[in-house]
Amino acid sequence: MSRPQPDFSSLLRAKGLKVTPGRLAVLLALSKASKPLTVEELLYRLGNASSDQATVYRMLNIFRDNRIVRQVDFEHGHAHYELMDATEHHHLVCVSCGRVEDVSGCDIEKQYSGVLKKHSSFVSIQRHTLELFGLCRTCERKSRKQ
Repeated sequence: MSRPQPDFSSLLRAKGLKVTPGRLAVLLALSKASKPLTVEELLYRLGNASSDQATVYRMLNIFRDNRIVRQVDFEHGHAHYELMDATEHHHLVCVSCGRVEDVSGCDIEKQYSGVLKKHSSFVSIQRHTLELFGLCRTCERKSRKQ
């Protein structure tokens, strides 16, 4: 059973952004991805419908600034992007093969008030990121055999 497709046109309009075929194509490609994508992976998925690389970067920056997409750092030297969704989640990343799995249930937001009390020069926390790095079961087994 496939999940319902978000109404990206309405989402863009609600954020005060122009609805263009290129923007819709980028959002649709991200919505179909099972993991955060690099710009190169995104361009590949867009195929002939793609804009040039600079245009896609500009779109992603606009989407990030408007909280439509989340920029994720997997410490690969380049950014990955995914759609923001209603359920906050983080990522577990294998440092050997790069496998990525979503991790939900962080509850770090509950600690915001305590953090702000300890750091009185700050009045609010806007967002946070959390990526966990380790070995997946397959890579751990391979490392034991060597």
